[in-house]
Amino acid sequence: MSDLKKFTATQLGWSTFFNQQLSLEEMESCFPARVTNIVLNKIECLCEQGDVSLSIESEMDGLVAGDWLLLTEKNRFYRALERSTELHSPSSLHKTLVANLDTLFVVSSMNDGFDLAYIQESVALAKKSHIEVVVILTHKDQCEDYYVYLDQVQAIRNDLVIEAINSREESSANRLLDWCGKGQMVALIGKENSGKSRIVKTLLSVTQTPDENRFGNKGAQESNQFYLLKEAGLIFESAAIKVLCQTQTREDQIQDTLLEVKRLAKECRFANCKHTVEPGCSIQSAIKLGLLDESLLRAIQSDDKDVDSDAEKRALDKKSDKLSKTLHSISRKNKKEIE
Repeated sequence: MSDLKKFTATQLGWSTFFNQQLSLEEMESCFPARVTNIVLNKIECLCEQGDVSLSIESEMDGLVAGDWLLLTEKNRFYRALERSTELHSPSSLHKTLVANLDTLFVVSSMNDGFDLAYIQESVALAKKSHIEVVVILTHKDQCEDYYVYLDQVQAIRNDLVIEAINSREESSANRLLDWCGKGQMVALIGKENSGKSRIVKTLLSVTQTPDENRFGNKGAQESNQFYLLKEAGLIFESAAIKVLCQTQTREDQIQDTLLEVKRLAKECRFANCKHTVEPGCSIQSAIKLGLLDESLLRAIQSDDKDVDSDAEKRALDKKSDKLSKTLHSISRKNKKEIE
């Protein structure tokens, strides 16, 4: 491991947002460390003092790569800090994959591997997580008319930032450095052979970053990899987010819908809302805004005619009973509070 004292907390991503969370006592007795990997029963961190490995304790549940921790002088865990952003799993919006991410590079090749639906889902997920997103279209040198792909992606959002590049060219990598300033954490996602690894290699070459500035288990593909670019920011790669947007199973969709309904029901105007035609119903408003899939809601509430198997029907029946009990429970609770 290289001498990490040349890296300041600011270079690792420390900012005013995190500093404001510290008390005067914590400033004097603790120091910040950033989580890079969680492997087996260990949490690996980087800090100004070097690399630190912590044994996982019960109060560390839920920590992910990118989190900021406060440690005592003896490298003991003190507490975790509030996150600036959270990138969630599309299969479960309550599961965080990486924390405190500044920018997401969505990489797609301009050839047979181009997948507009994948790009659209990835952009939507980043926007929902309040993370800046840049779509990078690779293999520009092999594409006769890259505007064909560019126009399709731009149609997703008028304000979407798109870079069409040859990932092997240093001039292309230099354009991407605009999002890789000191302390900025950038993650790359994309399907196989989209050019993610080549982009990272070119960025390392442009910034003249030595290999010892790569942190993670180099022999394990499932391990997180952090690259601290020389005089720039951090590049993050992880098997957990390389192919981020996958089609959810119907069971996953129903489970997420159930959790969202439970949350929305608490925001209805009336405590005894039946969530059908009542004014001020948060669930009906979410449906109208496209934030809640009405077909999935119906699938939970009743026997769906499109159920393909007895096993799936039983699962939906079970979800329907659970939803009904949840809504009645919330209504009774709200009514008691009003009384």
